[in-house]
Amino acid sequence: MAEARSIKVEGTGLRNGVAEGPNKFVIYASEKHDVSKIQIGFDGPGQPECRLNTKKDKSIDVTYTSPVAGEYKIHVRYDDKPIPGSPFKCKIIGDVKGAVDKVKASGDTKEGKVNVNNTILVDGREVGILGRSSPRPLRKYRGALKARLPIQTK
Repeated sequence: MAEARSIKVEGTGLRNGVAEGPNKFVIYASEKHDVSKIQIGFDGPGQPECRLNTKKDKSIDVTYTSPVAGEYKIHVRYDDKPIPGSPFKCKIIGDVKGAVDKVKASGDTKEGKVNVNNTILVDGREVGILGRSSPRPLRKYRGALKARLPIQTK
């Protein structure tokens, strides 16, 4: 008889994700498992929309979209018993659509010229992104920020 303890799960969507974006993880069941007995539930500030895609090898691709950011618990059960690690603590960050609307661009955004430097300034201060002109990666900061990210193209 197949047991909950022999089911495995993995994927970044078990630990973190983005509000309004697709978040994913995979459930691995064996041939002994009846995949119709697998249950998934969420506890948190919103009720995610969840899609399951069962493959021939009985693995299940799980894709969910959470409407709001916050701390969630993802419950994965088999035959009413929790699988190892369940519930999984998951942090969903940001309101992606709202954040994108707050990023501002200025400079040569409409018409660039060929073979000369064109400068576009991307200002993400309202969403907590501080840019720098060096090739180092962007960092996320909290509080008031006083910088814009210049982008030069040719």
